[in-house]
Amino acid sequence: NRLQGLLDAEDKPNKKFYEPRVWLREAENSMKKRVEEAFNDLNGTNKL
Repeated sequence: NRLQGLLDAEDKPNKKFYEPRVWLREAENSMKKRVEEAFNDLNGTNKL
């Protein structure tokens, strides 16, 4: 499993390549930026 960047042992998985929590965190950050952009485009920021 050297292709996955595993350097310690071949029987241990390298979770940073397939851990879904990392992908979810990146998706949340991306969605946050996109929603902020949409609110700015529609003049909806600081209205409440």
